[in-house]
Amino acid sequence: MHPFRESVRFYARNIEYLLLLAFAICLPFSLLHAFVTNYVYFWTAFTQTNAFGDFVNTFYMLLFFIVAQLPFIQYVQSEVEGEEKGIRRAFHTFFVHGFSVFLFGVLYVLLVLAGSLLFIIPGLIVLTLFFLTPYMIVIRNQSAWKSWQAAFQLGKRYFFPLSGLLLLISVVEWLIGFAGLFGVAMITSNYAAFLFSQIMLNLILFPFMVVLMTFYVRKWRIESSGENRSELLTK
Repeated sequence: MHPFRESVRFYARNIEYLLLLAFAICLPFSLLHAFVTNYVYFWTAFTQTNAFGDFVNTFYMLLFFIVAQLPFIQYVQSEVEGEEKGIRRAFHTFFVHGFSVFLFGVLYVLLVLAGSLLFIIPGLIVLTLFFLTPYMIVIRNQSAWKSWQAAFQLGKRYFFPLSGLLLLISVVEWLIGFAGLFGVAMITSNYAAFLFSQIMLNLILFPFMVVLMTFYVRKWRIESSGENRSELLTK
């Protein structure tokens, strides 16, 4: 079955648990992100540039995106593998591996931003090659420092499909977010309403994006394992 169709069915069947994870994990991250970035932008408004505010906004957005994926990946993995108490396992994985993912995420995001300063392309390459680290953490049940090499190998093998999928997700998320802002703007110009609508959209969209990526990663790992076995048989 195609990963997109599998993702839609999985999301529809498990939406209440995915939203539970979203409100428990993503909502605090979203509120903290909004508070920090607005505070930084407030002070940078007194300067001639918002460059530092943009840096902080991008840094926190990417960091939270990397860390917050973890419980959703584990929940999908547990449900697909038929494990019991998938929601409890998701929270357990987040608390066990969350700190190592956070530390890895800080280094990862700094490398992505540093690479982006060099004509953008190096940053996008780093973003893609190491993006699957949280997925390898769940699949291998190891820390980020023991999983990044496996993520790098899979990211390198499927670099163009992965980068294309990330681009597609980013564009779709931007379009939906823009449509949401436009809809709210038709009703009110209150900033709190704009912020609330964006957070709610993220809580709904984020789980599906992670579910979709998880099914693609599962597909790629199966294909990669099959190719490796074929290579061994031909030697």
